[in-house]
Amino acid sequence: ATPPRQLLRYGEGGGEGLRSYMRVRELYRALPPGEDDPEAVAIVIGNRSYDKLPRSATSYNDADAIYSFLTEHLGYRPDNIIDLRDAKKADFETVFGAEPGVEGELARLVKSQPNAKVLIYYSGHGATDAGQNEVYLLPADSEPYREEIDGYKLSTLYANLARLEAASVVVLLETEYGRDHGPHVLPPNLPETMIAALPLTSVPGLTVLVASDRGQLSLIDVTYDIGLFTRYLIEGLAGSADLAPIGNGDGKLDTAEIYVYTAAFVDLGARKTFGVLQHPIYSSASTSVLTSARSAPAGSN
Repeated sequence: ATPPRQLLRYGEGGGEGLRSYMRVRELYRALPPGEDDPEAVAIVIGNRSYDKLPRSATSYNDADAIYSFLTEHLGYRPDNIIDLRDAKKADFETVFGAEPGVEGELARLVKSQPNAKVLIYYSGHGATDAGQNEVYLLPADSEPYREEIDGYKLSTLYANLARLEAASVVVLLETEYGRDHGPHVLPPNLPETMIAALPLTSVPGLTVLVASDRGQLSLIDVTYDIGLFTRYLIEGLAGSADLAPIGNGDGKLDTAEIYVYTAAFVDLGARKTFGVLQHPIYSSASTSVLTSARSAPAGSN
């Protein structure tokens, strides 16, 4: 059979528009709540509604799911989380700093928490400029093909994160960074752009996981109405990534285990559900422990 030339990358999940984080709890319902961790600091951004770009279908659900998981089971205190929806460029600059070397709210929050463990989660659109020189996160007030003016440079984000006096920094990007934000994906969804949304060189203390490779479109998990990457990220952090054959079963979840688990199941889920490729990418100078694996035995989900 001849495959279709294009297909819709979004589907209808079981919730039919209901806030999906109620269903997402199925992924970690057997995980005992963690103790409060005053050193855990997070930024959670969900950009769904854009002024002049197509909406990012699952971004509210993605951010809600991550926020609930962090606060209910990983010990993050709500007052240690900066939680934003439809963040504009001014919000990015306020939180992360407008230019390399300029401090934002995150830097001040880290200074108030010695040995802070920072987690940054973003769900929304990204883009690469026409010259393939920079990759951007797109604020809600971005205009099409004006990322050089409206976007927030990932190079600026990484430069400012490298300056933080934090024990560790983990960046999780549920995004794509091609120039097309339409509703269709062209099989086989192969990389098209040349530049990756990762630091040019590994930064000590900084780990970055991105949902898709260069030019690929990120897909939806139709069961939970969240991004495919976010679904397996949560499932892995809930303990599955520590289990054999991917994990070592030592009761601790490190960034390498999380990446390998997430990448393997995103690859599989994209091929089984949509028949196309989605491959997460990863950068880290060293492997750091994210959390203890307090999950119930395999199969409890």
